[in-house]
Amino acid sequence: MSELKNIHKLKELIQTQCTNGNWNYDAYMHGMANGMICAEAVLTNVEPVYLDPPKEFISKQFTLAEHDALVKQAVSDVLDELYEDFTEAGLLSARVHINQIKLKHVGGK
Repeated sequence: MSELKNIHKLKELIQTQCTNGNWNYDAYMHGMANGMICAEAVLTNVEPVYLDPPKEFISKQFTLAEHDALVKQAVSDVLDELYEDFTEAGLLSARVHINQIKLKHVGGK
């Protein structure tokens, strides 16, 4: 991969890392974003613009149990949407697999 392509790929990764919910999730993710920004600055010879830490990291806003519940709900919602899509498409075997995943991982239907 050429250096230009590598820099472009790094920029894409930085864009993802700097989205809400990533960079401001906890101190580690904040540092990861700033480290990636630093790497880009070194490679492109520009002055880095670092992210200031948020007033409160997202990880501190929920207990571990609340966080787990939110993740399970998000997974359940995605699986429900897939279930409906597969039902509409007549893919009955896929519905069975989705139900098995829900039962195993989120205690769903």
